[in-house]
Amino acid sequence: MDQRGNVSICTRRSEKTNGIKRGRVEESIVLKRKRSNDADCDKFEDLLAKYQEIDTQSMKMMKKVPQIVLGRYVIDTWYPSPYPTMFYPENKLYICENCLSYTSTQRFLKHHQANECPRNKNSPPGARIYYEKPSKTADGLALFEIDGKMDTTFAQNLCLLAKLFMDQKTLYFDVALFHFFVLYRHDKDGYHIVGYFSKEKLSPENYNLSCIVILPPYQRHGYGSLLISISYEISKYHGQVGTPERPLSTHGRAAYVEYWKYTILNEISIPKCKLSVEQLSHRTGIMPQDITDVLLSCNIVRSISIVDQCIINGSCRKVQAQYQALRPLRLCNSRLFSWKKSSAKPNGMKS
Repeated sequence: MDQRGNVSICTRRSEKTNGIKRGRVEESIVLKRKRSNDADCDKFEDLLAKYQEIDTQSMKMMKKVPQIVLGRYVIDTWYPSPYPTMFYPENKLYICENCLSYTSTQRFLKHHQANECPRNKNSPPGARIYYEKPSKTADGLALFEIDGKMDTTFAQNLCLLAKLFMDQKTLYFDVALFHFFVLYRHDKDGYHIVGYFSKEKLSPENYNLSCIVILPPYQRHGYGSLLISISYEISKYHGQVGTPERPLSTHGRAAYVEYWKYTILNEISIPKCKLSVEQLSHRTGIMPQDITDVLLSCNIVRSISIVDQCIINGSCRKVQAQYQALRPLRLCNSRLFSWKKSSAKPNGMKS
């Protein structure tokens, strides 16, 4: 009995001791976690302070360049860009139209173009994948595809230039993950940069355009819709549907809605034409959700719940009326592409 009692007492004491130990261990773990959380918070606050300091330094660098000289144009800028201030002491920055390098005076620019420019008397970097021949009334148009990893300096200079006309963040140095599609006007004097759009090499969301800029001298000539249509032709060539990277700016969304509406109504306005959303997406390269938004905004369909099952009838009076009211857009010609020269791969493939 005593032995059993002793054993029983010892067991109870052992259980009590173990309970105390477990409690201490648990308390110790809680304290360690608290200290760890406190340390993580301290690290986070330190990192936050560090990044805030970097942002402050970047903002100091991001001063507005009042004017740039680019080719035949003197252009007033809109937003700051981190060009070194030493390069525009007289509030004017001179940019080489060939390689987009920059300098402080006209004399230095001429010297650069005559002796140092890597693109002097050569075509722009990259592969020319689209070309419209000049006519009696218009210059030729050429689109060059540039790999940010292969032509890093040019891509960085392009981003610096674009930031002067965009109130959004752009990547100045991490350009290796992008392809840049740069549009030029071509005449007897050479190539003149009009604008560009960039595209991620790998995009799980099927983004076919990350950033688009048309320089002020060439705005209101339809080049924005031309570049948007090219981005969709690239998606269609790779057998994919695409959509622009979000969020869209106010002007960007307006441009895309106009393009989507024009393209979709152009497809379904043919008499006796009957297409589903999936068929429209396949034919235009536009994401089904974007098509749905357009159909709802045009009141062609009244409820999102019936969009996937509905067949859009091109003979519908509402479709015909809206199509007749559309403003013509400048779009690319799919027969003018040189796809063999393109290095861009479908999303998910390494380039």
